[in-house]
Amino acid sequence: ADHRRISRLCRTVYDFARQDGQPGPEWMLGHAWQRLADLLIAHTEAEERTWRAALPGAAPQARGRLRDSIAAHDSLRGTIGEAAALHVGSAPWWHAVRTVIEASNGQHEREERDILAGYMLGLSLNERKELGRQWNAFMAAWSPETTRDHGR
Repeated sequence: ADHRRISRLCRTVYDFARQDGQPGPEWMLGHAWQRLADLLIAHTEAEERTWRAALPGAAPQARGRLRDSIAAHDSLRGTIGEAAALHVGSAPWWHAVRTVIEASNGQHEREERDILAGYMLGLSLNERKELGRQWNAFMAAWSPETTRDHGR
C-alpha cells in the first residue's frame, strides 16, 4: 500500500510542476515534494526496523538483498537531503527529485518482485502478522521531526 501511495505522490509532484502547460505554484510543488520525501524516509526506516527484526529467520539470499536495500535507502535519504538544501523548482532541485523518484520506483519494483517474495518464505504466518503490527506501529508513531532530530 505504501508503494502505491509513493507512486501517487511521485505523479503528483510531476502534475504540480506543469498544469495545462504552465508552471504550477511553487508552494504546491514544494508541499507535494515534502509529503513524498517524508513518506519515503518513513517507509525506508520502517522497512529497515521491521525487516532487521525478522532477519534471523530469513533465507541467506534475502539477507544479502536486505543489505543492498539498506545501502539504496541510505543513498535515497542522502539525495532527499540534497534536494532539501536546494530552491524548489530549480534545475539542481529537479535533478535531485528525479533521481529520488527513479531510484525509489526501481527499488520498490525490486522489493515487490524479489526481496519481499524471498524474505517472506522463511517466515511463519504469526511472524508475518507481527511484522505487520510492528510496521503499523512504527508508521503511526513516525513524524518528520523524529527523523530530523536524529540527523537523517
